[in-house]
Amino acid sequence: MRKTFFLFFAALMFFAYPTFAEVPNEINYQGRLREYGQPITGNRTMSFKIYAVLSGGVPVWSSGDVVVAVTTGTFSYAMQPAGVDWRWKDFWVETTVSGKILSPREKLQASPYALHSRTAEDISKTSGTVTVTIGNTAELAITSHTVSAEWNRVVNVSTPTAYDDAATKGYVDTWLPTGTILMWGGSQASIPGGWILCDGSAINRTTYARLFTAIGTVHGVGDGVTTFQLPNLRDRFIVGAGSTYSVGNTGGANNVALIVAEMPAHNHGTTSTAGVHTHTTSGPQYGAYNYDNGVTTTAEWNLKVTVNNVSTSNGDHSHTVSSQGGNVAHENRPPYFSLCYIIKN
Repeated sequence: MRKTFFLFFAALMFFAYPTFAEVPNEINYQGRLREYGQPITGNRTMSFKIYAVLSGGVPVWSSGDVVVAVTTGTFSYAMQPAGVDWRWKDFWVETTVSGKILSPREKLQASPYALHSRTAEDISKTSGTVTVTIGNTAELAITSHTVSAEWNRVVNVSTPTAYDDAATKGYVDTWLPTGTILMWGGSQASIPGGWILCDGSAINRTTYARLFTAIGTVHGVGDGVTTFQLPNLRDRFIVGAGSTYSVGNTGGANNVALIVAEMPAHNHGTTSTAGVHTHTTSGPQYGAYNYDNGVTTTAEWNLKVTVNNVSTSNGDHSHTVSSQGGNVAHENRPPYFSLCYIIKN
């Protein structure tokens, strides 16, 4: 009796058409045929079916009868199992040669085939980590989930140079560490994510653990237990900390009224005419009084007048010097432009 033996050789899966979400949609299935122990050459009628169970069941896909060329015992057939949902299941291939079903079914495993897909409907797992291994350069876009990249699997992840290069957290933290304060040119309502307005607020130590580790309570202890305070840089100029000023020191005023000790030494000039006075002195004086009646002039009598010497120093007076100035505080700020100070979380 003539016997035909089928020996499984290899199976390779790959994407032929990148427009479908399902993977794979083409399976290059290879095997060897021998008759009486000898490799055969020629055409054979075969069929290939894919099952979701090892035995029994209904095939999820069938090629139907196809003519396959066999060369020196080796054949290859490209199956295109459209519509198969490859998620969450194991699959087996059942091969029929010239009407004879070969058993057992061959399980499709990761080792005998490789998958290549430009798009995927989804990658899901109820728990644990989904690992995607890429042996060469490829594009991988994942949305709505966190992507963890290790060992520089993303190009230039440790030393990014191009605008669209990815970067590690370590790289970002080195060049822009938590606690960095920048000036934001937009409004307070449009501060970018990962940054907080420096308004002196008390925020949670657990929620903002990285920032709390970086700046501690240098700007305020908050409630002393669960919160700490941000620096309050609203309406403030910044001065570099050093030997005169420590981090967190505050001071200065928008307006200042000078006190006497702050005024420079100066003089006041005066002009005054107040204090006008006289001094009178005289000696003894004598005189005669003559009477003239129009007819004769006769000295009717003599009058002796005695004037005493008078000396006086009277002249007390005062000078009044008027004051100037309204004792009003004056502007103490240089010309300014207002922006928002923000701190990196």
